[in-house]
Amino acid sequence: MFKRFMGELRHRRVLRTAVAYAFVAAAMVEFTDIVTPALGLPEGLLRAVIIIALVGFPVVIVLAWFFDLTAGGIVRGTAMSEPVSSHRAPVVSIVLIVLLGSAVAYLSHRLYGESREQPGFERGKSIAVLPFVSISAESEPETAYFSNGVAEEILNALSKVEGLRVAARTSSFAFRDYDVREVGQMLDVSLVLEGTVRRAGDQLRISAQLVDTGNGFQLWSDVYDHELRDVFKIQEEIAHSIVKALSLKVLDDGTRLVTPGTVSTEAYDKYLEGRSVLQARTPAAAQRAIEIFKEALVFDPDYAQAYAGLADSWIVLREVGNLSLLEATQQSHAAITKALQLNVDLPEAQASLGLCILGGGDKSSAGLQFQKAIDLDPQYADGYLLRANLLRDQGYLAQATRVYTQALALDPYNPTVSENMALLLALQGRFDEANAQLRDSVKREPGRLTASLAAVRVAALAGDNENALEHAQRAAELAPRSPVALAALLDTNVRLGRLVEARAALQRMQEAAPKNETAIIATMRFYLMTGENDALDEMATARIEPFIDNQGWSGTAFLFEGVSWAAMARLAQGDAPGARDLLEKGISDPADLDPHPSVAHTLSLLARARSLDGDPEGAAEMAASAKQILDRAQAQGLAGGQLHYARASAVAATGSSVQALEHLSDAIKAGWDDFVWASHDPLMADVIELPAYRAILPVSE
Repeated sequence: MFKRFMGELRHRRVLRTAVAYAFVAAAMVEFTDIVTPALGLPEGLLRAVIIIALVGFPVVIVLAWFFDLTAGGIVRGTAMSEPVSSHRAPVVSIVLIVLLGSAVAYLSHRLYGESREQPGFERGKSIAVLPFVSISAESEPETAYFSNGVAEEILNALSKVEGLRVAARTSSFAFRDYDVREVGQMLDVSLVLEGTVRRAGDQLRISAQLVDTGNGFQLWSDVYDHELRDVFKIQEEIAHSIVKALSLKVLDDGTRLVTPGTVSTEAYDKYLEGRSVLQARTPAAAQRAIEIFKEALVFDPDYAQAYAGLADSWIVLREVGNLSLLEATQQSHAAITKALQLNVDLPEAQASLGLCILGGGDKSSAGLQFQKAIDLDPQYADGYLLRANLLRDQGYLAQATRVYTQALALDPYNPTVSENMALLLALQGRFDEANAQLRDSVKREPGRLTASLAAVRVAALAGDNENALEHAQRAAELAPRSPVALAALLDTNVRLGRLVEARAALQRMQEAAPKNETAIIATMRFYLMTGENDALDEMATARIEPFIDNQGWSGTAFLFEGVSWAAMARLAQGDAPGARDLLEKGISDPADLDPHPSVAHTLSLLARARSLDGDPEGAAEMAASAKQILDRAQAQGLAGGQLHYARASAVAATGSSVQALEHLSDAIKAGWDDFVWASHDPLMADVIELPAYRAILPVSE
């Protein structure tokens, strides 16, 4: 019976057809995997192709059984009249079945891999390292940063052990005062390492215990009494004890898991203190951290991690303090260059270099650095976060979604990941999900400044400016001198037409941090939206003048954005040739630009400038490029009013005011309501004069 069935399969060419189909399907999967990121196609396309290929197998087999493809066309298959004996037939059948099984297994593996971002681990080989508790005498200086640093070093050491899943620092440290069984459930780990640290002069006692989260029983514990200079030895012993307790393997018995980067305990102590201070991310904290990292380098001038910390401090000061972009870039670049000279394989240093490069506007190179950090340490959650943020801000929303998912899988309770993921969801028009992300972040850490700032942006994208104002006011209360918080308060007040309050926020921001890049952009936006075009022109031109003819800055995001602001001022002043000259110096090949609505807006400005300068063909070409950028952005998942307004700008640039009104109407339906911006946007100058424009405005306008 079986032989006859196999004979029928051979006679009807079922196996041959199925194998041919399988290998064509596999080729299509590989082709889709290659072209999806290259062409900016939706992330779900690859998964859809795999599913279609798998579903097609039974269809192809059934069709092959009942039909046959001949030189005369498709004919109905016929049953085998009598078995044909051949010593080769069983061998051929077995080979075909093996090939078919391999192809199906390959496609199934690809589908499974697409649905899981992280490799599988036994739950019994998973651990969370909680922050160690400082129990030093009251006469000792504050040493919580030291006990936390000891735990973090052990966590980093365990992350190097193959087969052991280690919860990321931010998520683990969020459960400082929780029962270990609850930690196990929340972080999906079977083991927890906890401990205490006591310092008394140059004496150090560290106790550690490994606990089963399923039943709360202790699996291993030990107490280490040493001199402070032996701290690295203790960390190494604890890590190896855990590896032994779990019957895991390292490369060999002499493998070092703890690599602190220095032999100086004084330098190490200062490094831990600097990292702890920097977590506050305030101007004062960044300044103090710079001093502490420099003290660490006095003890050990070749301490790579201290140089990386110093670079990070300058980068934080660039973001939140009164430091110019150029000065911050120079300072951070010098420190990070030294760090990488000392240790090129330090993931944190590679990521810091990416941030330094990003400050100069070279997004492509920054992205490569973030990826390099991930390649050095696939468990480095912050590397995934930085990469995802960059992809999102470039407009590659589909790719950003995938990388955020990887970051959350590694560090599920990191509020920074949740807040940035919320912004991505808002850009995709998924406002309910975005707000849910933010609520979870605030619930875990009430009074968190970055959560309030993210809520401002989410509410603004949803067109809920009243809600945005509440969050902006909250942010300004939490950080009264933060240029980022004051910029959010300024922008929100302007959108609501509250110009008195907006000017008050502007004054506070300029007093606190006049050199800060966020403050400068917020000021230029304020000047545009209040019609102060001379002030805008002066500020924007001064900002880009040192770089406009510098080849080193050609093609950077900094110059691209800078010429956009200056060009808007000149178009508003009626200087189309001047605007055109600036834009053509700052814009590279449109085909190389990111799929972001702000990029399309800048191309539309050039189209408008060319149109007003008597170059309709050049204008049409640039407007078409802007539309292509927006098509790519939409393919990446961009949705909502921001997209529709950008489309309105692109068609308005060449005089298509009626079509622009249609896109504006769609934008309003999607929640867009930045009418103050539209009334001063040079691209909308003709549109807002039409009676039909007033007709599509809400009654309150």
